[in-house]
Amino acid sequence: MKAASFVIGILVGMVLLVVAVGGGLAVALSVVTVGQIEDTVGTDIIDDESDANGQTLLDLAMSLMDDLADPSSITINLFREKYGLKIPAEISGIDISVLFDYPISEVANHLGDVVNNMTLRDVDEFLSLGLEEKYPDLSVLISNLDNNVDDALNNILASIDSSSMTLYSLETGFGITLGENRLFDELYHTPLSEFGEVMDLLPVGTLTGADSDLFLPVGENTVYVAVDRYEEVSDSELKLVADGAETYIAGADADENGLIRRELRYTRGEDGSYTPDNSCYAEDYDGTGTFYRHIVYEPYDGTQEGELFVMAYLNNFTADGKALVADGLFPLSSVYTDESLSVSLAETVTGGTVTVGEDVFINIAAEGETKVAEAVAVFGLPDGTVVDENTRLEEKKDGVSYTADHDHIRVHIGTADQAIQVIAGIGVSSLNNVTDKITSLNLGEVIDITDDSAKILRTLKDTQISKLSDALDTITLADATDIVLDEYSPATGGAYVLEDGSYTLYNPAKHAGAQRYQKTAVDGSSSAALQRLANVTIPNISAAFDTMVLGDAIGVIPDAYILVDSPESGETYYVFNKLGYPERAVYGVDEANAWYERVSSGEGNAILKQLAFVGINDISEAMNGVIEDTLLSDIIEIVRETAVKADEAGEYWLVAYDPYLTEGADGEETRYAFVYDGSGSYFRTSYLYTPATDALLPKGETMYFVYEEIANASDLADQTAVQNVFFRSADGKYYENPALAAYYAATNTDPTTWANKPYKRVAANAGDPGAESETVYPNGDSESGLYIEFFAAYVRYDAGNPAHWGRELFFKFTDGYTLSTADTKDETLYYYDFESGAYTSSQSASTSDALVMMTGRDDGKYYFSEINGVRAADDKAFASGDTVYSKRLAEVIYKLADNGSFVYEDGGYVAYDPDRHADVTERYDRVTGVLVNKAGNDGGEGLLAPLSTDRVSVVREKSSSVLIAMLDRELTIGTLDENIKSFTIEELIDIESGSVFDDPTIRKATVDTLSDAITAKLTNSSIGELIRWANVRGVDEKVLFILEDVKVSDFFTALEYKNGTITVNMEKLLGVN
Repeated sequence: MKAASFVIGILVGMVLLVVAVGGGLAVALSVVTVGQIEDTVGTDIIDDESDANGQTLLDLAMSLMDDLADPSSITINLFREKYGLKIPAEISGIDISVLFDYPISEVANHLGDVVNNMTLRDVDEFLSLGLEEKYPDLSVLISNLDNNVDDALNNILASIDSSSMTLYSLETGFGITLGENRLFDELYHTPLSEFGEVMDLLPVGTLTGADSDLFLPVGENTVYVAVDRYEEVSDSELKLVADGAETYIAGADADENGLIRRELRYTRGEDGSYTPDNSCYAEDYDGTGTFYRHIVYEPYDGTQEGELFVMAYLNNFTADGKALVADGLFPLSSVYTDESLSVSLAETVTGGTVTVGEDVFINIAAEGETKVAEAVAVFGLPDGTVVDENTRLEEKKDGVSYTADHDHIRVHIGTADQAIQVIAGIGVSSLNNVTDKITSLNLGEVIDITDDSAKILRTLKDTQISKLSDALDTITLADATDIVLDEYSPATGGAYVLEDGSYTLYNPAKHAGAQRYQKTAVDGSSSAALQRLANVTIPNISAAFDTMVLGDAIGVIPDAYILVDSPESGETYYVFNKLGYPERAVYGVDEANAWYERVSSGEGNAILKQLAFVGINDISEAMNGVIEDTLLSDIIEIVRETAVKADEAGEYWLVAYDPYLTEGADGEETRYAFVYDGSGSYFRTSYLYTPATDALLPKGETMYFVYEEIANASDLADQTAVQNVFFRSADGKYYENPALAAYYAATNTDPTTWANKPYKRVAANAGDPGAESETVYPNGDSESGLYIEFFAAYVRYDAGNPAHWGRELFFKFTDGYTLSTADTKDETLYYYDFESGAYTSSQSASTSDALVMMTGRDDGKYYFSEINGVRAADDKAFASGDTVYSKRLAEVIYKLADNGSFVYEDGGYVAYDPDRHADVTERYDRVTGVLVNKAGNDGGEGLLAPLSTDRVSVVREKSSSVLIAMLDRELTIGTLDENIKSFTIEELIDIESGSVFDDPTIRKATVDTLSDAITAKLTNSSIGELIRWANVRGVDEKVLFILEDVKVSDFFTALEYKNGTITVNMEKLLGVN
């Protein structure tokens, strides 16, 4: 019944496989016909003319059930005729139809009938002997061609009246030649009278001439050398068989040792030639005559000349299960030590043995063709195998443990079917007992299964026929159809876990602590759904589908989340809800949920990435909540930094930041670069003024002063020259207004008559009435050092002038010295000595903090100064033709580099990790600078020295301010409308330094409040601010100074019209009236 189970299993398995995958079992049973299934699946199992093609699956199943009710009626012809199965009537030309009418359960007991049913003509055609063409006149042969082999041979032998007649004697005595083949070669010297018994015991391999696989044991093998030597045999040795002597089959003894082999005897002619003569074995041998044995091989001792051999074996164990069946000698010249097939194993032999290893090669090309090397296949027995006569070696596979004493290599790949090879060493008379041997064959050894065969056949290829029924019950979807799987490997932070034999998405709320895996996509891989179900058995597919999450079906990689151990109240985190997806939620101290934070972005649509955690059956319910809660930054790719690549035709140049301009430290640095800009606000100078911070001040001394009224014009002139003119307000405070003083002096030189009396500062002592104190600093006599600003100009700070005390101080740099920054701290340090007025390399109580000297500026113009900025009287002012620059804020930019330290991931750039990013092809270096066009790099016409030779094109552009604001605010689709009105101007647009929008009030204004902010800004702006906004040049410095703090409204109210001329009421403008 095993054979019946096999055939029925194929029919039923095919039906259930196709129907189960389609999910339409009920419909298919009653509607789909067998023929339609074959057309759909592409199989050709049932004969096209069979009525079974028109039967529905239900009809076919009912018919099978009826037939199965009576097992004794189940024959092969039943399946051929009633169900149309294409079962051939012959195999390799041998008629097997004699078995078709036996009940299947009895077929194995009648395999001998196949042989007995063979006619001599069958043998003739099978072996391509051409008997009729070669021996048309040999009637005894021709008349027996259509008799079975036994009858034919009996008839032929009966016609020869000699018990010693052999094929050799027929050929030599009668000129009858039967041709050359393995069978006749083996029986060439066998008495024809013994053929009957010999044929019964002759191995099937010899009978059929089967070309079987041949094997050599791994390890030490005895080496034999081919010889061609005849030795005289003494009378006492006539019945013995010497090692290496040529033998023949003399007969058979079924009760003892089976086939009887004797030495082939020779006699020597007068010409020295040797002729076969076995008469010494005859019963009437009279003991006379001299006989010889023919030695054809002998053990090799390292000295003989001749071809070298070792014993080869079939893949059949002997009856006692102790060893493989020997097949004969195999030439060592056919085994090679290297893949180039240049050195044979024979060339390595030096003595009586040779070590056969697993790393040798054979030539698989046909004779006469160019050699093709192939590594030998290694066979063995799995641990625990109980060896008997039905055991066969198996080709070794990874992951299987094998015994150490049965390793063999296959040195010849036979052309015979494995079904023949498995019984090649069995005598014909024993065929009735080979059922276990046949059923121990794998399916792939019985039928030809290639890479193009149906997947189910490929799956069952290595399954023993006896175990097919059980195997069909455990077939998975991957066994039934071709599914190309992606590769998974253990990885910390991997996106998958192994669950119930299949890889599914890692859900931190469900799989905490589980081994995680990363997926490596394989070219041509199957859909995610098929891969998820690949290891599910067919009956369980429906249930498995219900347990899948969307991410298993669509191949999306979700974002990664980690558990937050100590969430902070009021912060936004994620909570995995009952549907399985992460919802954004604000943490409250009284909430008991598990809180997570997102640490990296996955791959795919943002909405699908959240739905990836949701079960297939819950997608509809979860959809609205996911859409409402998805961040806009997850839907729109938002990039914080620009990425570039080197490009000789690029439209930008990458200008590096100037390390001498860096501000801040400890990770809070701000960096800048100056670039060409015709509308810029800077030009190059040999000086630079900067506010004198504590780092630029020496240790000071407390000094005292009082105010005294300026009494006359002479004193006024003296005090005006040293910036020592003050006015007194109504509240008794003294203030400076050089514009008002200049106006009064120009109109009336007698200060005693001024509406606002002028005062001067004079040195005093600590106890003097009205004395005030200020810290006074030394200031050496040089161009560098401390300055004050007076009437739109810098004036050198005079420590002996009380008018300079307490003023805002500025430090003037010259000769390339400047403050050390976070980026120049490792350069040589210098200091400014306020006592001597010189730069020095030694620090003392009278020196500034650390300075450095700028390099790379050979023309002495080390600095950039504002065109409309304040300067000293002898400083060079901006002039027509001077090159104009803009000061740009440097940004972090990423540049493509072969071995860069960063990769682009999740909308940002992260440090390259060789484990995580081994397959990432684009790597970047991080640089700080600004991108400029040609005008910014060389003035546009190439007339200016280029600032950079690093020409680039943009790979990934920094997103606009409004998108980055969306990212920072974590806006979702649901919260966009309520938040958009609160966006500030600096969140909506990129504001350039010095533009009209570069004002704290306007920057923080919203769209709704922008108009009011601009109106207020213009109303409260000074004329000086407007001049700078408009980048107006050429305005007199004193005019700029006077108008610096004058409000727009005050300026226009101070204008007066008289006699066709507009004049300015200076007292009104300066706030006197």
